[in-house]
Amino acid sequence: MVAREILRLKQGVTLALDLLVTDDLGSAVNLSTATANVVVCDALGNAVATLPMTPAVGGLGWATVTGSTAAWPVGRLMAEVQVTIGGTVEISDTFSIVVERPVSQ
Repeated sequence: MVAREILRLKQGVTLALDLLVTDDLGSAVNLSTATANVVVCDALGNAVATLPMTPAVGGLGWATVTGSTAAWPVGRLMAEVQVTIGGTVEISDTFSIVVERPVSQ
């Protein structure tokens, strides 16, 4: 799994992502029996959120992640996708989420 993106979002919005989980060869992973989460931490490694991933119907590669960012701190956070299948844990590359305060607040 490779994650390369930097996400920017406003504090307080609902984060909604559709993710495609692939193996090292680029093939979609069957998520029907997997446990998968997006784990978000601050710069010190403190947990900010663990967002469960819901596999798409059929479970082949695609999953949805949603969660509130209302309690997330403003600034740069780190995140990774963790997928467990049959006792084996795979972890994506770390990616950044930049949380900004809405200008109207």
